[in-house]
Amino acid sequence: MILYGITLVHLVEILCNECLEVMQLWYADDLTLLGRHTANAHFLKLLTKAGLFFGYYPNPGKSWHICSEEDKDNARAAFDAAGMDIQFTLGQQNVGRIIGFDATCQEWLVPMIQQWVDDIKTLAVVASSFQQTACAGMGTNLQAKW
Repeated sequence: MILYGITLVHLVEILCNECLEVMQLWYADDLTLLGRHTANAHFLKLLTKAGLFFGYYPNPGKSWHICSEEDKDNARAAFDAAGMDIQFTLGQQNVGRIIGFDATCQEWLVPMIQQWVDDIKTLAVVASSFQQTACAGMGTNLQAKW
C-alpha cells in the first residue's frame, strides 16, 4: 500500500498542475474533490485517462457529486459533457462523516446522537457495578466510534 501511495504522488502532482481550481483530498486510494461542477467534471475526466498509466482505475459510476437541487441540472450537464456518468446527492458519508447541506447533515446526525445517548445510558448501568469495565468500554468502544 505504501508503494502504491508513492506511485500516486506523481499523478496527484500532474492533476494539481492541470486543475488549479480543484482541491484534492486523498486518503489512500480514495479521492474527494472540492470545486465547481465544471472543474470537477474536467478533473474526473483527466483522472480517468491519466490514472491508467499509474495503475489507478477510477470508477465514475461509484462517484458522488454533492450539489443543491438548483445546481443539479447544470452539474449533470457538465459531467455528461465530460462523458462521466456519476451520481448526484444533497449529502454523502465520507470517511466516517457526512458532507453536504444542513438538512442532509441533520438527517444523518440525529440518529447518531440518539445512539450515543443510548450507549451512554447502557454504560451508566454497567458503571454502577463495574467501574473499570465501564471506563475501558468508554475508552475502547464509544470514544473510538466517535
